[in-house]
Amino acid sequence: MAHLGKLRFATVQRTVTRDAVADRRSKLIAGIGEQKRLLELVQSGASIERAGEGGKRAPRTWFFEQGGAWYVQCRYGARVLPLGGGHNSVMVRGIGEVVAVLNAFADAAAAGELDAALAEAAERKRNKRDEAAGV
Repeated sequence: MAHLGKLRFATVQRTVTRDAVADRRSKLIAGIGEQKRLLELVQSGASIERAGEGGKRAPRTWFFEQGGAWYVQCRYGARVLPLGGGHNSVMVRGIGEVVAVLNAFADAAAAGELDAALAEAAERKRNKRDEAAGV
């Protein structure tokens, strides 16, 4: 114990101070970054499949074509975030305009404009988890 005898011991309870708002923003911005990479793959014609349980499956993109237009949704986990005026997507004319919408989502998240929607999505997830646990 000659080595440990030189050390100064203490008992402490570690407190973790995490900012939930900043964590949610970071998670959303990371998801937007992934969507930009997927968009590049789609535009280049490459496959966007990734390995999943039981084989290959494509990751869920936040953008899709429907009725001759492209739509972009902002998601937090599996939830589609509500956007202005009760809408759930942004419509653009072509896939080339999708990146501008993703950039706008990232800028809005960084500026805190989506904090209320993120908090609501996180709260609903927490409530469902608590109900399942019988809390």
